Amino acid sequence: MNIVLQQCTAGCAAQPRPHRVKQRFSQPGSRAEITIWNIPALVCPLCHQSFVEEEVAEQLILFCRPFHGTPGNIPDLPPAKVTIDFEKATLIVSQSAGKSVMIYEG
Repeated sequence: MNIVLQQCTAGCAAQPRPHRVKQRFSQPGSRAEITIWNIPALVCPLCHQSFVEEEVAEQLILFCRPFHGTPGNIPDLPPAKVTIDFEKATLIVSQSAGKSVMIYEG
């Protein structure tokens, strides 16, 4: 991680530390629920607030877009629960030169 927070910006006196987190994403109008785990973040040990770098946030948007679309343009997909390993997905995207690649594991 490149960012360093000397103090939690959520009002705590603690210093956030590097950690891997899991986050669930939903979008009004979309029937897909996405859970992304292994996300690099800084986490406050007191309030558990998570902070991610801008590059990580951009990757999260990229991973959710095929299922949630963009505002006003949500894909008509069947109900689904999607789980993504952030570290693996980031590696696959970088190896595919940024093109969307879907890999299904059973």
